[in-house]
Amino acid sequence: MISRYTIEVNLEKLGFTLTSLVRVKPLPGQLHQLEKRLTAMPACIECDKVTGKTVL
Repeated sequence: MISRYTIEVNLEKLGFTLTSLVRVKPLPGQLHQLEKRLTAMPACIECDKVTGKTVL
């Protein structure tokens, strides 16, 4: 039985030489629309929702 399968992508070889975290605060009721727009961008490789207080 396979219990785990993963890949490790070398982002630099794909041309992604910069990694950044961007904090956005969408207007009420706009979270899903913003998520769709962000994930449609080829340069966006991950989109996470974080709750609670954050310090960047």
